[in-house]
Amino acid sequence: MTARAADPNPARVNSWNPPPKEECWEQTVPVPLDEFNLITMRWLEWKGQLVEYAIIHSRKDSDGKWVEVMSIDTMHHGSVHRHNGSHNVRDMTIIRTIDSQLDVQESFETSYAEVYSSYVESAKGSDE
Repeated sequence: MTARAADPNPARVNSWNPPPKEECWEQTVPVPLDEFNLITMRWLEWKGQLVEYAIIHSRKDSDGKWVEVMSIDTMHHGSVHRHNGSHNVRDMTIIRTIDSQLDVQESFETSYAEVYSSYVESAKGSDE
């Protein structure tokens, strides 16, 4: 048995890793919600299976630049986790650990729903 090298990412909460990116097919799909809000979905598939994703809600600022409001992704930390605008590890919220490809697949739909709900809530706040 070969010893596994120490993980260079101290925030990782499990041992599952997706296949190497160069062996995967990557897709990015922007979903405009209105003039000022956008959800971008990026995912990696390997042999027809979802192995990594990021779902990002961005809002256009007063300078016309897209600024991330929140995101949920499966990258780098061995978990499905939420970022509220910042990608500082101390500010991320772990939703669930990833122990297999199935965990990634099963969490995609609920992650999208949570990101979309964030948009709906922020749109309500801007109407008041």
